[in-house]
Amino acid sequence: MPAIHLKMRFTLLTSSEKKMSMKQLPSLPYSKTYSRDVAWEQTAAALGNEGVNVISTPHLIGEIEFACTYNVMPFYDEDDATVGTHVCIDHLAAAVPGTPIEIEAILELVDRRRLQFSATLTQNGKVIMKGRHDRFIVSKAKSEAMSKAPS
Repeated sequence: MPAIHLKMRFTLLTSSEKKMSMKQLPSLPYSKTYSRDVAWEQTAAALGNEGVNVISTPHLIGEIEFACTYNVMPFYDEDDATVGTHVCIDHLAAAVPGTPIEIEAILELVDRRRLQFSATLTQNGKVIMKGRHDRFIVSKAKSEAMSKAPS
């Protein structure tokens, strides 16, 4: 299957705000693995692809985002959050509902506010999805202010 590339750009900070606000991150690479349950509601069939009763690609990408977010959450300062800015994955096999998945998220690079992860998603030891995911450290207060509707 071809790789899926999604890229978004966020400009939430001025050039004078390049200082990283997170607490000291651990030595790299920093790896954590999460086990998650998957159900029929997360299948391609549930999204309208009738008869395709396997976990959907968008849901699995969301699971990778979850794992990468939670990997660094213990290092957040009070006003920190992260947003996804780049996903490049290979969806290699089907994942079935009712059997837990494992997601390993490895923080490999920190470049000021940009965090780069590699991730592998497996089910029963079989690699389902693998690839790279980038996240960017943002201020929750600034992000919330930007999301308010103009009056």
